[in-house]
Amino acid sequence: MGKVLVLLSGGIDSTACVKYYKELEMDVYGLHISYNQLSEAQEIIAAESIADYFNIPLKILTLNNTYPKHNGMISGRNAFFILTALLDLPFSSGLISLGIHSGTSYYDCSEDFILSLQSIIDNYSHGKVKIDCPFINWSKLDIVRYFKLQSLPLSLTYSCENGHSTKCGNCATCLELERLL
Repeated sequence: MGKVLVLLSGGIDSTACVKYYKELEMDVYGLHISYNQLSEAQEIIAAESIADYFNIPLKILTLNNTYPKHNGMISGRNAFFILTALLDLPFSSGLISLGIHSGTSYYDCSEDFILSLQSIIDNYSHGKVKIDCPFINWSKLDIVRYFKLQSLPLSLTYSCENGHSTKCGNCATCLELERLL
């Protein structure tokens, strides 16, 4: 049985990742990184709820004294997450996983990004840690379909970029999910 650390934001994509690896009977660990994003408090609640639902260990790392992060592209975020996961990995060999998917214009959601960062991870881990993004070639709609097919609890997730206790209905993420759900 392999081990995987899922970067668990609390949203649909990372929740689907947890389910994916549980179906493969892997040992799944969750890591949530708070970086002063607007949705930080709600994401933590969601990540904890998802970890409880799947009965996986969850570690929450909080960055202090960072500038507030707003909607859209946050340069270096996924690279930082992956390198932070490597630094705090609860095992010596296995996978680090993100729920990134196709259909975005963000560089850090692309196969080129993963391949580039993998070479760095290979050097640090002597090839024992791999970045795995099971949905890299899936659209957001594909992930939503998988989520529904697996009967995953949408009510536990949080995907609004504005940090309201209920979805705002106005940010890009809310609008996209409203269209897809």
